[in-house]
Amino acid sequence: MYTDHAKDLIEASDKYGLTNLKIEAESWYVKQIKFLAYDVVEVLAYADKMNFFLLKEAAIDFIVAHVDEVRSSGTLEDIPESKNIMHEILYSVATMNNKGRKRKHYDEDDLDILSMSDLRAELVWKDKDIDGSRAFLIARLRNVKKKTTG
Repeated sequence: MYTDHAKDLIEASDKYGLTNLKIEAESWYVKQIKFLAYDVVEVLAYADKMNFFLLKEAAIDFIVAHVDEVRSSGTLEDIPESKNIMHEILYSVATMNNKGRKRKHYDEDDLDILSMSDLRAELVWKDKDIDGSRAFLIARLRNVKKKTTG
């Protein structure tokens, strides 16, 4: 599978509601893509427009980790004006430690610091649907917790 074909597969599986295929293809694509400072903002805009949340998170994490390079490329100003994107960028900044790596330790009750991959893993473990935005996945996990404790 080539990355161009992966994008087509992600889009087609999203269009036809093939959630598991979409998530697998998106996950593969995120692992294969090599972000570059001059095109990561374009990838972010595409991911945001298409609601590809894992790709969006990966692009944002790259921007945060390589902000000087992205700023030097002149593309930082092209980030789509969206409260949601700005919130996610701030979230990514807040969850990075001094070395630029995500924290691995978290309070089980604090779902807000989990990555999309971690949120999806929790939902798979609980045998729940894993498609949706970050906020939607967090809400789904909180709902599962309420049902099991209440």
